[in-house]
Amino acid sequence: MKDDVRASLYDEIVPGTSITANMLSYLMFNRFQMSTPAYREAKNRLSDMDWNTSVQNLLNWADKGAMQLNKLIPALKKNVLQDGANVNVDETWLRYHAYNKKRKTYMWCLVNRKTRIVIFFYEDTTDDEGVQKHGGRSRNVLKEFLGDAKIKSLQSDGYNVYMYLDNELIDVEHLCCLAHARAKFKYAYDQGSLQARIFLELIAKLYGMEETYRREKLTSDEIYHRRNSKETTEIIDKIRTELYDLLANPDESRSELMGKALNYLKNFWNQIFAYRNDGEYSIDNMAAAQQACDEGWQKALKAHQAAWHERWEMADVQIEGDDSAQQGIHFNLFQLLSTYTGSDARLNIGPKGYTGERFGGSTYWDTEAYCLPV
Repeated sequence: MKDDVRASLYDEIVPGTSITANMLSYLMFNRFQMSTPAYREAKNRLSDMDWNTSVQNLLNWADKGAMQLNKLIPALKKNVLQDGANVNVDETWLRYHAYNKKRKTYMWCLVNRKTRIVIFFYEDTTDDEGVQKHGGRSRNVLKEFLGDAKIKSLQSDGYNVYMYLDNELIDVEHLCCLAHARAKFKYAYDQGSLQARIFLELIAKLYGMEETYRREKLTSDEIYHRRNSKETTEIIDKIRTELYDLLANPDESRSELMGKALNYLKNFWNQIFAYRNDGEYSIDNMAAAQQACDEGWQKALKAHQAAWHERWEMADVQIEGDDSAQQGIHFNLFQLLSTYTGSDARLNIGPKGYTGERFGGSTYWDTEAYCLPV
C-alpha cells in the first residue's frame, strides 16, 4: 500500500507498525462513520488491497491511535484557550446508538478564529444536584472545559447556559450573536410581521459595513474606530428607537415570533452590540455555527455549483418535445451522479443509491451494482 511505502517519512502512529495518520483515519472513518464491522474490514477491504491482518490488530490500532490523539487534545486546547483569546462557542444535539436504542446527546463546538482551531467535544458531567449526565448541555460541561483559562471574550447565541456563566467568568466579556437576532426577525417577517422589515434593513447595513472592513483588510484598530463612528452609531440608535417604540405600544395582532424577536434583542442588547468594544471581536457567532469556515456558505455554494455545472456539461441528455421524459432523464442522471462520480476507484455504489428510501446512502463490501460511464 502507498501508506506502507511512505510510512518511513512519518512518525508511526502505532509504534512498531507502518500505520500512518492517513491509514488510521481511513480505518476509523470506515468503522464509525460507515459502520463497517472490523471482521469485514480485515477479511474483505484490506485483503482486497493485498494486506492481510487480523481483527484484533485493527482494534489494537484504534485503541493506540486514540491514546495518541488524547495527547494532541491538550495542546490544541492550550492554543484555543490561550490568555487573551476570543472564543466562539455553540452546541447542537445529535443521536447515537446505545445498546438496542437511540439516545440524545449534545455536541459542543469551540472556535478560536485567530489560531484557526476548532474543537468538537461532549462530556459526561455532574449537575448541581450531583446527578450524572451523559453528553449534557448544562453549563458544567462548558465550565469544566474552560477550566481556569484566562480568555478575553466568549461569544455565543445567548442560550441560558452561557448567561449563567456570566456570574462565574467575571473577567470574560460575553458577546451574543447579531445573526441570531436577525434570524428571529426574518422568521417573523416570513410569517407576515411587516414590522420586522425595518430591523432586517438596519441590520443588513451593519453587515454591509463589516463586509467593507473585510474587503479593505482593515486592522483591528481601524475596525474599532469604524464600528464606533457616527454612521454606525446612528444605525444602532435607529434600531434601539424602533425596538422601544414597539415595546411601548403592545399590539394584540403582533405575532408570537415578532414578540420573541423583540424580547431577544432587548434582553441581549448589551451582549449583541458588545462587538463594538474591540476590533478583533466578531459581529456574530457564525464562526462556531459554520465550523470555522472563513468564507461561509457562499464558498461552499460556489464550489457546489461549479461541480454540478461540470457534471451536466459532461453528461446532460436533451429530449425535445417531451417535458416529462426530459424531467425523468434529468432526475435519473442526478441520482446517478449523486451516487457515484467515478473519481475514486476504491468507492462503490450504495444498494439504494445516495438518497434512496433505505440504508441512508451507505455502501457495502459485497455490492453487485455497476455504474456505466455517462
